[in-house]
Amino acid sequence: MRPIVDRGPLSRRAAGAENETGGKARDGGTGSASSRWVAWGRAGLVVLLVVVADQLSKRAIRHSIVPGEERKLLPGVQLVNTRNHGVAFGFLPDSGAGVTILILSAARLATYSTVYARGR
Repeated sequence: MRPIVDRGPLSRRAAGAENETGGKARDGGTGSASSRWVAWGRAGLVVLLVVVADQLSKRAIRHSIVPGEERKLLPGVQLVNTRNHGVAFGFLPDSGAGVTILILSAARLATYSTVYARGR
């Protein structure tokens, strides 16, 4: 007697069969090109909203707190209007060219890594 082999939706999905939208299953295949554009669009929208919220909050702080003044927001959290003349936490102060080279190098590495990963 031969064993019964289930050819239902779960076994097709596990084998990487195409789903209803024409793309492969989520467990290893790739989605359709349009779904990837939608995902990138959503990610871009989130980035845009975060940047806008960040800039609006910084503007509100600059216009409501005098430089050097400290305001308590929550226990253990104080807002202070101060200027940072470097990058994160004052690292590399007054080194515009060095920071530019560092950022461009990191962007190039990220781009190369992304392109290389897609080629595999």
